Amino acid sequence: MNPQGFARLRCVFSAYVLPGFAALVALAVAAPGQNPACSPYAVSTEDITVAEGLQLPNFGAMWALDRWKGVPELVQLRVTHLSGPVAALSLRRRIELEGEAAKVRFHSSRLQLFRRGFSGDDNGVIPSTLAIVPLTVEGNRRVASKTAAASLKAARKGRAADPGDVIPMTQQRLGLTDWSRMGPDRALPPGEYILVSLLPVGSGANEAVYDFAVDPEAGENRRAVRSEADRPMP
Repeated sequence: MNPQGFARLRCVFSAYVLPGFAALVALAVAAPGQNPACSPYAVSTEDITVAEGLQLPNFGAMWALDRWKGVPELVQLRVTHLSGPVAALSLRRRIELEGEAAKVRFHSSRLQLFRRGFSGDDNGVIPSTLAIVPLTVEGNRRVASKTAAASLKAARKGRAADPGDVIPMTQQRLGLTDWSRMGPDRALPPGEYILVSLLPVGSGANEAVYDFAVDPEAGENRRAVRSEADRPMP
């Protein structure tokens, strides 16, 4: 088998073992002359480099830039389900999650997120529709404090929230793509957190909830994406 055929076979294998149907689509429509072995890791319409040689993947809606032992990595955040009924999202019940620790654990206190699905043509820095809420561990649950829940409820009604309880973020569109870069204006101390929507309940907006932790002593995140140069040899 020639090198080009071997690279395409390797890419097919990577697409099947990596999560996300979009990776398979990107492989199928790879343009002539494009290195097919790299296509599952690159944005299909426009490559977006976020660190040294590291590009946003073409699957998944929410990624974070992390560093593991000095190596930049992209870690995917996935939707988390709250404990109890969906009414928890409307804040009629307290916000709580099962388990005492999030699976995704960042080593850097300076959170930098990338979200797909940006709408509009603004290229400036604007308030994000997502905010960070600290959680405390109670037994085998992670819960938001009553004051945090009250501040979040106020924010979703258009009033100012206490920045100590609800940490706002800003976002900026990346070029003309449908990606935006988001982050808080300050470092996050070690602990458990959740990403929630600030849009009013019933607005038809995506109610996706994501959990994560800031933990400098944690091990490497599973399935973290590295650049080609930093990827270990098979």
